[in-house]
Amino acid sequence: MVGPSAKASCCDGSAANGYTDPHGKRVVVDPTLSPGRRAEVLAHELGHIKAGHLEQMEDYHTGHGGQRGRMELEAEAVAYGLCRAN
Repeated sequence: MVGPSAKASCCDGSAANGYTDPHGKRVVVDPTLSPGRRAEVLAHELGHIKAGHLEQMEDYHTGHGGQRGRMELEAEAVAYGLCRAN
């Protein structure tokens, strides 16, 4: 299976700086961000992928039983580690 690809494109008016499309298996990052910020967003999205969040999308919400907070924290921890190492 081919892994996710990365693409720089508009985020459709969303407040997000990027997102991972679980169906298209691609990461979209806002191209208007600075190069450093784009790297941070890409690292965050990689965190979602490596943590297996794409297979848990039904839990990605903030309502009862939702795991969005945990998932965002995990993705941000991966991003911090990757960005800090470079």
